Amino acid sequence: RLARASRERRCFAAWGGAGQRGDGGGGHRGRNSSAGPGALVMRMRSAPSVQHALDLKRVMERKGIDPDVGAYTAILAVAARHRDAATAGNLVEEMRQRGVALDSGAYCALLSAHARASTATSTADAADAWNAMRAEGIERNEPCVRAFVDACARAAYLDIAFEAVVELAKSRAASGHPPPEPRTWNRLIAACGRARRPGHVERVPVLMRQHGCRVGADTRAFLAEAYGRCGDPARALRLVEDHARRHQTNPTAEEALACVRACRESKRWDLSDAAFAMLEGAGVLDSDHPDRPFALHQMQRHAAKRANAEKRASRRHERAARKRTWRAFRQEQASRKTDPASDALSGAGGGPGAGSGGGGAWWKA
Repeated sequence: RLARASRERRCFAAWGGAGQRGDGGGGHRGRNSSAGPGALVMRMRSAPSVQHALDLKRVMERKGIDPDVGAYTAILAVAARHRDAATAGNLVEEMRQRGVALDSGAYCALLSAHARASTATSTADAADAWNAMRAEGIERNEPCVRAFVDACARAAYLDIAFEAVVELAKSRAASGHPPPEPRTWNRLIAACGRARRPGHVERVPVLMRQHGCRVGADTRAFLAEAYGRCGDPARALRLVEDHARRHQTNPTAEEALACVRACRESKRWDLSDAAFAMLEGAGVLDSDHPDRPFALHQMQRHAAKRANAEKRASRRHERAARKRTWRAFRQEQASRKTDPASDALSGAGGGPGAGSGGGGAWWKA
């Protein structure tokens, strides 16, 4: 409580005593004449934590100002930045109880919060929010579609994400606008890669060509990395090499680095040499290339992971060899052991008519 009270005092001081009447206008504003509800909302957007943004909202309420959709959107953006989907859901419920209508910006921040949370529950909540936007007739613009696609990085929701992107492309074509930006399709490719669905990854470039969007180098890099996440880096290498051979050009730095990451994600160290050769062909390792430090860092990281993987594999083989040797030794020891009753029957002086000496000899043995 003391910490919250201290934060609220700092919020009052930051606001500068704006608006003695409580509406941010008129009266004495103190030294900072530009301070007011708008300035407080801007501070909400740059709040270092969700709790700090909620304290700023509490300051508004104590001043007699009801937070509008802009203030709630600012807090939702902070919650999305900190991956706090629970607080975002509570804020939306509070908005509905107070009768504050949600707009596309608020829904976009809510979808971003669910996407960053990256759980099964948050994905289901993002789908519910997407359906609520359709029911309320709110425009689902391209930022909302991108946030929803990020939240649908699970196999059960990929079809809904494809429907959202295709619907956006059709609506933009019907209104005479250009097709969706490549980064929207790239988000869809990344979602398919995180869900480990190579079949869905293949559909994206086909849809892009159908809706008049060009498959560029950045999209091919996303495709290569998605194939690596799906465990098929050889396909990523073929994709980049075939395009370079068809157009008689070298792969770009983004494509080469994506192939290196694909080999590392799938732990296919046998294909890493081809990826590094692609880096050299793209000229990334030249002294004057801007991506050379990043490429060298990736190569060192890749080499370290490869060495660790080889060490782990050799240790597994050694443990398996020791287990086989010990198992063979135990089997040999078990085969050498004989049944005591058979020893008593076959030993000297043994047998059914043997005296106590035989029995004692058997017992000592």
